[in-house]
Amino acid sequence: MNILIIDEDAAAADSLAAALHRLGGHRVNVAPSGADGLKLATTCALEVLAIDENLSDVSSLDVLRTVRSLKTVSVSCFVLTAHGSITHAIAAIRAGAVDYLQKTSLDVVELARRIGGTPVARVPQDARIATVLASIASNPTTSVVDLASVVCLSESRLHHLFLDETGTSLGAHLREARLTRAALHLADSFRTIQDIAFDSGWLDPSAFSEAFRRRFGCTPRAYRIANKPQR
Repeated sequence: MNILIIDEDAAAADSLAAALHRLGGHRVNVAPSGADGLKLATTCALEVLAIDENLSDVSSLDVLRTVRSLKTVSVSCFVLTAHGSITHAIAAIRAGAVDYLQKTSLDVVELARRIGGTPVARVPQDARIATVLASIASNPTTSVVDLASVVCLSESRLHHLFLDETGTSLGAHLREARLTRAALHLADSFRTIQDIAFDSGWLDPSAFSEAFRRRFGCTPRAYRIANKPQR
């Protein structure tokens, strides 16, 4: 994929670019400012944009809206943040982001996973679904009951509206978010697989292992061995 990273932190951007190329063979351009990023966005083939939430020259949300409005490109946009909040996440999703990711040592793996499987097919126009997406990004283990309560919808109505607005089922989106969370913990911690399964929303470790195998093509144990963290 052709990826553009806009981030004023050159070291962080270069590290992310190198990791994305190494993990997925992606072609990555890096821009040190919003203005430079917009120039690149209009002159290069672009499929994915990863933009830092805090830029000093222009609003990251304005850059996001401009890139999304370009008629010659169809871009999946990700907002990266060091100090995220539900309010900021909702604003990013309303501006056209498909996901809102915390900038931690895990972001390289998480972003690569999200790029490999786009979280939603369409950016939602309904503010309630934007709120639901932001809530899931903040806490993937939140329940459908709680999500429905937050936006004052019945569970059935939430499922239907989520599908209509995003082109993805709520269950599939939650499962992907939870499996991604589990993969991150497997790659970056020494907690037991059972604890990670419980923490990622599974009550049955066997069911978790099967779901993980279907998603990543290997068992949680094999995934951990292949991505073993250094002590």
